[in-house]
Amino acid sequence: MISAAVRSGLLVQDSPLGEAGIQPRTYRLTTQPPAVPRVLGPRALDEVPPAELATVMAGHARDLGWASPEQIYRATLQTYGRKALTEAAAAQLAKASILARELQHGQ
Repeated sequence: MISAAVRSGLLVQDSPLGEAGIQPRTYRLTTQPPAVPRVLGPRALDEVPPAELATVMAGHARDLGWASPEQIYRATLQTYGRKALTEAAAAQLAKASILARELQHGQ
C-alpha cells in the first residue's frame, strides 16, 4: 500500500543517504517538510531519520561552526537527551553530517 501511495503522489519517499533497503527510507505527506525534529522518546539514535539528525546538526553548526565536528555531534546528542558519543553514535552522526553541511550551503 505504501508503494501505491508513493506512485500516486500521496506520499514522498526519501532516502537522503542513498542507502539501499527499506529501513533507511522515510515517508511523508507531500505537504510536510523533509524533516521535523522531534524528541528521541523510545527510539534509538539509529532510528532517527538522517534528515532529522541533519536538521538538528545544521542548527548547531550555525552556532558552533564546523571546526570541531565532535562538538556538533555532542550538541546533537544533548538535544536528544544523550551524553555518550559512542562509536555507533559517531558513525551515525558522521553520515548525517554530510546532509547537514548540504542544508547549510543550501540556505
